[in-house]
Amino acid sequence: MRMRTGNPLAEQHGRPMTIIEWIVAAAVDPMTIHTKIETALALASLKLYNRGDNQVTGSVSTIPAPNGSGFRYVCVALHTTACTNPADHSAPGGPQIAVQAAPALPGSALALIGTAVGEDAAHVLTGGAGDTAILQGLGFGPSDIPFRS
Repeated sequence: MRMRTGNPLAEQHGRPMTIIEWIVAAAVDPMTIHTKIETALALASLKLYNRGDNQVTGSVSTIPAPNGSGFRYVCVALHTTACTNPADHSAPGGPQIAVQAAPALPGSALALIGTAVGEDAAHVLTGGAGDTAILQGLGFGPSDIPFRS
C-alpha cells in the first residue's frame, strides 16, 4: 500500500490530495471498501461517501485490472482542503456536495486499512521502483490513473 500527495483522478480543481493506493483480490467487494475504511479508522469526520447530508471528505475509486485477472486497483482520495463552492461538486439537478478537508490520519492508518480491506500479497505497492512492474503486469499503461500524479 502506498500513500502520496497528488491528484490522479483530476478532482477538486487540481488541488493536491492525500492518495492511498493498493491492489485487492477479486474476492473483495468494491461496494464495501469505503465503509470498511471508515470503520477501521474510526474518525468521526471521515466521510468517503454522501450519507444524505451532502458532505464528503474524500472518495474511494476502484478499477479492475485491465489484464482481466480479477485484481482491482483501489484509490482513496482524501481532500486536504475544503472547497468553497459546493456547486462545483454537484451533478446537474442533483444535490450540492460540500467537500470538507479530511481529518488527520493516525500513524497506523495504512496498517488498519490493510487489515480491514485486504491487500493482495503478490501485488504490494510501496511507492518504490517496483510499483511500475506490478502495475504494468496488471495491464495498466503509463497514462492510466495509477501512474498519474
